[in-house]
Amino acid sequence: MNSQHPSKVLVAGASGRTGREILRELADRSVAVRAMTRSAENHESLVANGADEVVVGDLLNLADAQRAVEDCDAVLFAAGSSLATGLTRPSRVVDGDGV
Repeated sequence: MNSQHPSKVLVAGASGRTGREILRELADRSVAVRAMTRSAENHESLVANGADEVVVGDLLNLADAQRAVEDCDAVLFAAGSSLATGLTRPSRVVDGDGV
């Protein structure tokens, strides 16, 4: 890895509005992009938005998080709580522990 230019980047929370914008920004860069999402239903749209690969998992699950970051040089964190996630998990869990 060149320390100034990562070769593989993980976008955590890639299926959200900010995550999708990050994917579009990275699409024209010479970097491999791995997108992480909680739902396999997002796979096709994430690839359409520029992801080279998609990992389905939960940031709060240690094994999923380790699998997502494996071989990545950088992580761009766009995951966050919303009204929907706040109903099932306290926002501090996603916004704190997830990070």
